[in-house]
Amino acid sequence: NKGKEFVLAFGYGYLGKNDVKLFVSSTENVSVSIESPNPRFTTQIIAKNAGTQEVILDSSTAHTSIGISKKSIIIRSSSEISVHGLRFSVHHSADAFTALPIESLSSTYVISLYNSTKPVYISIVSVYDGTSVSITLNNIDKIVYDNRNYYNGDTIRVHLEKFQSFVLRHSSDLSGTIVKSNKPISVYSGGDIDFPIARYEVDSILSQLLPVEHWDTKFIVPLLYPHSDVLIRIFAFNPNTSVTIRNETHDKTHYLARESFVEEHLGNGLVVVNSSQPVGVIQYAFSEDRDSSIFGDSIMMVVPGINQFSSEYLFPTKIDQIEMKHYVAVIIKNKSLSGLRLDGNLVVAKTFPVHFNEEDYVVAVQELKGYFHNLTHIDRTIKFGALVYGFGYKSGYGFPAGFELRDIVNCVTTQIPSATTEFISK
Repeated sequence: NKGKEFVLAFGYGYLGKNDVKLFVSSTENVSVSIESPNPRFTTQIIAKNAGTQEVILDSSTAHTSIGISKKSIIIRSSSEISVHGLRFSVHHSADAFTALPIESLSSTYVISLYNSTKPVYISIVSVYDGTSVSITLNNIDKIVYDNRNYYNGDTIRVHLEKFQSFVLRHSSDLSGTIVKSNKPISVYSGGDIDFPIARYEVDSILSQLLPVEHWDTKFIVPLLYPHSDVLIRIFAFNPNTSVTIRNETHDKTHYLARESFVEEHLGNGLVVVNSSQPVGVIQYAFSEDRDSSIFGDSIMMVVPGINQFSSEYLFPTKIDQIEMKHYVAVIIKNKSLSGLRLDGNLVVAKTFPVHFNEEDYVVAVQELKGYFHNLTHIDRTIKFGALVYGFGYKSGYGFPAGFELRDIVNCVTTQIPSATTEFISK
């Protein structure tokens, strides 16, 4: 997720003054420019060596209407940086995402969201002129855009010029909707969600989605301690994709049809996922109103696959208007755990062991103090995954600390005959 140029957007949510922020991190002193066409502004910052620079944006930078606009943020730097977006409000709502540089973007995405009594949205940002985008709808009865009715399976087509953005908003869970384009785009999903079982509190969620070509086949999904439940959705793009999900008490294989997904709610610890073809895995956390023993609110975040692990992460936990506890869950081989360093110090963490693909892994959960963090290993060839999250009173956020993106397998883009196995249909 490190790069020299980023094109971002912030979607709908609980908004107030100065509640939209960027955090720019670097391993060297770097000159960075940040600009937006609407509202028009340009600013220059210096991201310092092994540090993180906070940039507060005007709340009008975020989307407030559906359709096409120029609500985009363009970031350019002289050397590689990593960028995280953060939004919070005094209404006990927070969300955050890990930004992907332009070089990691692509043209095919599958939307992940969740059921809610509040509207959810899809946000798309173009990188180049002449970008044609198609949005094939899933999981809806009807949506109205540009005075026209669209139904489940219909395709909305829009044309975007450079740095234009498009927002589609609806009251239904749009999960499984397919977004395609003729040129690279960045895609976000989110909304004000009262999921999965909550009925009284609403929290804002926001994720930048991985392109299908960067999906993986092997995942270790950590529990978000102190929560014990694990709720995931697994998205398939290829037909005939087998997905095996295991934890201490659960061992089940699903056979997914093309462009479909499956949901699993598992308690009592972390989960491992193996698939025959690349899939996308999204993790959710419950709202505290589901159960009085649960502290914190809704979370939705992309889970990195094992092939996407990196050797270093720079990330923020600066949500200073909400009292929260912040954590990082590190996924690493057990034999390498002792070499982890957080902000230069040994990691003293609560650990959860798991045996996966004939290797002994461990999920190490460390509570975080301070605002900005550097997670490394004394052996720079060792790669590990990291998810960052936090819980406060009626509030929660979560995001992957970063990715090392590569194409695992080229995803099939044409339909092939189905096998005789029973599939989960769209």
